[in-house]
Amino acid sequence: MTYVPANTALKRPAAGVAGPFDVTLGDAYTIFPFGNSVSIVNITGANLWAALENGVSSWPTDGRFPQVSGLKFTFNSTASAGSRVTAVTTSIGTPIAKDNTVYSVVTVDFLVYGGDGYTQFDPTKQQVRDLLVDVFAEGLRADLAAGRVTQLPVADGRITVIR
Repeated sequence: MTYVPANTALKRPAAGVAGPFDVTLGDAYTIFPFGNSVSIVNITGANLWAALENGVSSWPTDGRFPQVSGLKFTFNSTASAGSRVTAVTTSIGTPIAKDNTVYSVVTVDFLVYGGDGYTQFDPTKQQVRDLLVDVFAEGLRADLAAGRVTQLPVADGRITVIR
């Protein structure tokens, strides 16, 4: 079957051509090639801080850097690994303490199973949901059906780097 763009005025990228472009299912599989599933798992505030520390431990040189939503955090990139995270709050600014308060986290099963050094999750207590690529494609289809243009994410202050 030949792909027919939703908007024929949009063209696939060629050398030196700027977007915007329609996103195809092939694009989705290109950016999510590993077959990861979305997982819901509980984590304590202490383990959340530890997970964020793991994520910034090798910044900016490796791929474990955390992508977050629903919270904000600050880290000092010049501090030694293990003591870089200086503040963690909810998205509205309520502090998240390094304690035993339990939070529900949505992430990918790769991280829950310890990928990229994330050992702070209990994989026996996760709820594995849909494939990440399917969730992404469903979101695009929902925007298309509602007549919305899917927007690129913007930096919104969720992560603050002290240099």
